[in-house]
Amino acid sequence: MSIRRDRAVGAWLVALLCLAVVVGQGAALADPAPDGEHSSQWPMHRFNAAQDGFNPVEHRLSRANVGHIRLRGTVELATPYTADAPVVAGGILYVTGYGLQQQEVLYAFDADCAGHAGDCTPLWTADVGFNSQPRLAVGAGMVFVASNPNTPQPQRPDGRLWAFPARCGVRGASCSPQWVADFPGANPLNQAPTVAGGMVFVTDGFVELPGVASVYAFGVHCGRGGESCTPRWQAPISVSGTGSVAVSDGIAYTTDYGAVSAFNIRCGTGGAVCRPLWQGPVGIVAGGAAVADGEVFVDAGGEVFAFPARCAQAICSPLWHGGARSDGTSEPAVANGLVYMASDSGQFFAFPARCHGRCAPVWTATLRVGHVYVGDATPAVANGVVYVTWSQSTFHSAQRWLVAFPTTCTSPCKALLVTTAGFYQLLGPAVAGGHLYLAGGPYRGPGAVFVFG
Repeated sequence: MSIRRDRAVGAWLVALLCLAVVVGQGAALADPAPDGEHSSQWPMHRFNAAQDGFNPVEHRLSRANVGHIRLRGTVELATPYTADAPVVAGGILYVTGYGLQQQEVLYAFDADCAGHAGDCTPLWTADVGFNSQPRLAVGAGMVFVASNPNTPQPQRPDGRLWAFPARCGVRGASCSPQWVADFPGANPLNQAPTVAGGMVFVTDGFVELPGVASVYAFGVHCGRGGESCTPRWQAPISVSGTGSVAVSDGIAYTTDYGAVSAFNIRCGTGGAVCRPLWQGPVGIVAGGAAVADGEVFVDAGGEVFAFPARCAQAICSPLWHGGARSDGTSEPAVANGLVYMASDSGQFFAFPARCHGRCAPVWTATLRVGHVYVGDATPAVANGVVYVTWSQSTFHSAQRWLVAFPTTCTSPCKALLVTTAGFYQLLGPAVAGGHLYLAGGPYRGPGAVFVFG
């Protein structure tokens, strides 16, 4: 008798759980899921805290259809230029805009407004500095922007981290920050924040005194009512952060004009000054690190270098390196055992993540014969396709191009897609929900987000 009763109770619980799932799915359709639970996400500079540029849940765009995508719509900004690649989280598209000697603005749009009938107006906006290029990230229900204070201070550089609720308003609301953090003596922070483990990480830009730049860690809910916050901990880096902090398995990796450094994300509280677990000298790092497969990847001088993520030595040597020496490189992207990077030499490389010594690429492709500019490039990988942007020069007449390659290929690899949208900038892309979101616009403005699909 007890066995039958237990089975009946078990069947009733299963039915109840199934009903809960159905109700939950309906609720998710009515109200977009929080960060990390929505299939159409690209919430940070290079998708995630590890900064690997790989979206594993994108299934709509593929190597079979990417060659047929088209520009579905353009979201115009009220500022002359876009400042950072767009991010997408919880059904909202976030982007920042700026102008020379002008107010900077954070915009929040419905992610699906482009290409549909009706007016694509902001859900909400916020002022986030003056005369710099604000960078952003979304996580833990918050939007974080690294920029500078609102008041122009030509005699003294200063930086500021702004924190807003992700759903700050509707119908064009103007929002105020939940909290801010100031960095006296630092140029406007020029790297996107990273959100991981209940903390947000950011690095200094150039500072007044060489050798006093730092990486900072704040609690995501550091304050209320717009109050000013202090970091849980900070750590010195040599000159200036050159990329966003990458975080994986409890370790934060920073890059600067000299080395990649690793820090325990729980290394201190109350404003403690932390020391690195290890450092890897590689010269001037072109951008931020990417972490995957137990290794840390950075680009410097046209080459990619790989370090063990948990190095046993205080001064760590690279496991391997590869590429062609040039003026600059893109930040690396890592997916399914391959490392992707673009070089100012006009080459695109795919290296094996596991390699030794001097490493040869698995395949290569030519972006253009001759010198190109990939300084703004952040390769993105999703569903068997790797995307990269490049231009012929840094001047206002430069056309920016978007190119897509299959992730597995043979040399010379033929592009699946070559297209463009506007001049001057083409930042991104963010790959989410069957769309490519790129920030850019003509040289004289206005700034815009181009939505391909």
